[in-house]
Amino acid sequence: MESAGNRINESRDIQGPTLAVPILSDARLRAFARDIGTAGETKTVRVYYGITQLYHDLVELEVRGIIGKDVTWSRVNSRTAGDITYDPEKREVIWKLNALPGTVKRIDGSFDITVPTSFSSSASVMESVVFSARDRIINVPISQPIEKLTITESQDGL
Repeated sequence: MESAGNRINESRDIQGPTLAVPILSDARLRAFARDIGTAGETKTVRVYYGITQLYHDLVELEVRGIIGKDVTWSRVNSRTAGDITYDPEKREVIWKLNALPGTVKRIDGSFDITVPTSFSSSASVMESVVFSARDRIINVPISQPIEKLTITESQDGL
């Protein structure tokens, strides 16, 4: 408001209901498979998984995937958290973790599988990979499928 060339400052607070805007979780699975060596008629392929997130506590984290045709389970290589197991009847690899605090931005896991030396790099080493979790803060389920995982030459990785 102005009066005869003088400025008068008025402070007016407007109050209303609090507006809460939930931020959805940005949790993501990144995955790749790389040939790490050949011995005789088979080559070893290392499958790498990385889960990243920035904001919220996550619970009930799980990555499930079926190993491809002509693929044989070998062993767990490493993991920063949780357990990686293999179910031979279902040919399913499962990485489970009860919780991931919002302060932890990334976890990794890897395991080895073997394939025949004639195995095509365009063939699937893992099929139907699905990352699932629940965002504990906003109680929303998260699900991210990866249809097919093939052997990559890239070493960029996660």
